[in-house]
Amino acid sequence: MFLERNIQKIKVTPTNQKRLNFDVLLITQYQISWVEQIKTVVSDAPDHKAVKLKLNSPSNKRGPGLWKFNNPLLDDEGYVTLIGENYSSISEKYSEQEDKRLKWELVKMELRGLTFPYAKNKANNIRRKERGLQKRLNDLDQHISSASGVDTSRANYLEAEHS
Repeated sequence: MFLERNIQKIKVTPTNQKRLNFDVLLITQYQISWVEQIKTVVSDAPDHKAVKLKLNSPSNKRGPGLWKFNNPLLDDEGYVTLIGENYSSISEKYSEQEDKRLKWELVKMELRGLTFPYAKNKANNIRRKERGLQKRLNDLDQHISSASGVDTSRANYLEAEHS
C-alpha cells in the first residue's frame, strides 16, 4: 500500500542505487479505508526509515479512558509543590467530615482534580517537543539525502536528543 501511494516520491540516491528494499506492510482490505496518512520518518537505524501509518477507525471513538497515577510525578518538583501548596486547604475543607473513608475519598478526588490537568499538560508538552524534534530530524534527513558531503553531527545530536 505504501509503495502504491508513494512510488512517485521514491528517489534513487548514491546510497541506494543498487537496489531498493521494502519491508511489507500488511493491512486487511477492510482496514484500507481507515488509512489517513502514510509517511516515512527517520528511525534509530541510520540506513533505515520507519513507516508511520495514521489510521482513523470509524467504529472506535475513544474517550478519556481509565486514568492511573503516574509515579514519576512524585519526582517532579512542580507537581510536589502544587500538591504541597494545596493539600492543607483541601484537608481543611473536609475537616468536619466524620466518616474517615468518605473524607479520604473526597481528599483523593480533590487531589485527582489537581493531578489530572497537571499530568495532561506535562504529557502535551513532551509530545510537542517530540514532534518538533522529529520535524527537525526529518528536515535534516531530507537535506542530507539531497546534498553530498553534509556534516551529520547536527543530525546525530538531534537523534540522540530524540531517543
